[in-house]
Amino acid sequence: MGGNRLRKARWRNAAPIAALGGLALVIRVLDPTAARAAELDAASPPVEWPVSRPPHEVVVGADGTVWFSHQTGFGRLRPRAQAVEVVELPDARGYFHALVLQSDGILLGNQGAPALVKVRLDPRGKGRLAVRAADVSTVTLPLPSAHGLSLAADGTLWVTGYCSGKVARRDPTGRWHEVAVGGCVEGVAATGDGRAFVADYGANRVHLVDDRDQVRTVSLPSPCHPHTVTVAADGRAFAACHAGGIFELGLEGALKRHAVGDGSLIVGTAADAGGNLWFAAAVAGKIGKLDSQGRVSFVQPASAGGYPFGVAVGPDGSVWYTLEVAGRVGRIAGGAAVIAPKVAAP
Repeated sequence: MGGNRLRKARWRNAAPIAALGGLALVIRVLDPTAARAAELDAASPPVEWPVSRPPHEVVVGADGTVWFSHQTGFGRLRPRAQAVEVVELPDARGYFHALVLQSDGILLGNQGAPALVKVRLDPRGKGRLAVRAADVSTVTLPLPSAHGLSLAADGTLWVTGYCSGKVARRDPTGRWHEVAVGGCVEGVAATGDGRAFVADYGANRVHLVDDRDQVRTVSLPSPCHPHTVTVAADGRAFAACHAGGIFELGLEGALKRHAVGDGSLIVGTAADAGGNLWFAAAVAGKIGKLDSQGRVSFVQPASAGGYPFGVAVGPDGSVWYTLEVAGRVGRIAGGAAVIAPKVAAP
């Protein structure tokens, strides 16, 4: 059975239809109404697709294929093909969190294990998602777990160990470097020049680690609890606070706070080509936009109370998000109308 591929279900709300070495593939067929809505023009409201597992982080490939993580595996959404596919990984333990795309597949970070999971597949999203047990392997980490992942253009991979006080860097030669920064580290973002910003949730700090394993630290006003950090194309970096607010960081330590409503529980963030930062305001239940002029606005997802978490920007400028509680992956098309924030800026 090791060489057999998993079959694709052709009925709605299919149960797991095949298992191979502990690997199961589930296909959820989209509701026809949602599928038609996905093809509306850019001024249409947000569109969402139901998925069979609560989605977590989300990334978008160069061809517009959407990939997302869930607790025990990952999934793929192909909007044009009207296909949502979900994979359960064998012997899944812990919690799969971050994921990054590579030329030959995806890497998943596991908060409960000292290893990454690599899945070999076609990242272009062509054809059905057929994953065999032989396509799944592990990458041992010099960390107790993996929370944040960031892949630089030169192939350098940055990984944070969840609340371990450590960050690891795998250079293009494949050698691992472990750096102690202290605190409870979570998100990480490569700068593109050999460095990376690391969010220190517990100590209200952001660390800048270079390719010589030197560390510079910027302290943020308390409370903040930075969860994620994002580097925009123009080099600006943003730290998003669980306690509300977004800090714009300079490489020399300059800080600028953008008020987006205290208590918003900012989680996932992503920058688009226009210099705008998009973010998931989990408690507020909205997707926020901090534009290049510092103005803040919000988009209301189609599913109220869905708990927005992951955010990514596609090659066409569309913004993708995940709703953990509602079990949805959504898209905000380019030019979608935004609504003014209901919270007063502190």
